[in-house]
Amino acid sequence: ERIKDVLEDGLLLRPRDAEQRTRLGEVYRKLGQTGEAITAFRRAVKDQPDYAQAHAALGACLAEQGPAQWVEAEACLREATRLKPDLVAPYVTLAQEYAKRNENAKASDAYAAALELKPDMVSLLRGAADVALKSRRLDDAIRFLTLARKQTPDDVDVLLQLGLAASELRRFAIARDALQDFVTKNKITSKNKENAEAWVALAFACEEV
Repeated sequence: ERIKDVLEDGLLLRPRDAEQRTRLGEVYRKLGQTGEAITAFRRAVKDQPDYAQAHAALGACLAEQGPAQWVEAEACLREATRLKPDLVAPYVTLAQEYAKRNENAKASDAYAAALELKPDMVSLLRGAADVALKSRRLDDAIRFLTLARKQTPDDVDVLLQLGLAASELRRFAIARDALQDFVTKNKITSKNKENAEAWVALAFACEEV
């Protein structure tokens, strides 16, 4: 609340400061004041149409409101990427929203653009892998999951996904390595469905190597 008050007071002196108004919008958003946030972002865009962060913030906020706002949200996010191609946030929002809508080709492109900027960001690698798995692009999924594993070697979800995808593609050396690591780190028990699935894939992989 104090930060909000400071930003609001500052805007009384500099009412056309788009950066400050965007920050204020983000504060409103965090406080759950969505209407005020959208109003602030729209004002920032109006006052400084070339300020990419305002477009990105408006697009992200609108996207949260559901399908009815998606057309405008997508346009705002695309404009943000046009104005500032090295701004990762709008690519991430686009990727996540496209994935939710099962627009996998668009989601994949957006994740690729985001990863060009942040190649080691695990959340992006995981998101790109999920889209690749849904699209049955197992080679790409293995590549993303392998990179994610390097960043978070103890993430059992990554290990399981990597092992199962590699096993399906008959890349048994990768599958065995990932699933053995999964077994060790997850303290596997036969009662767990996911773990049982991993046991089966692990046994199959070890037999084939």
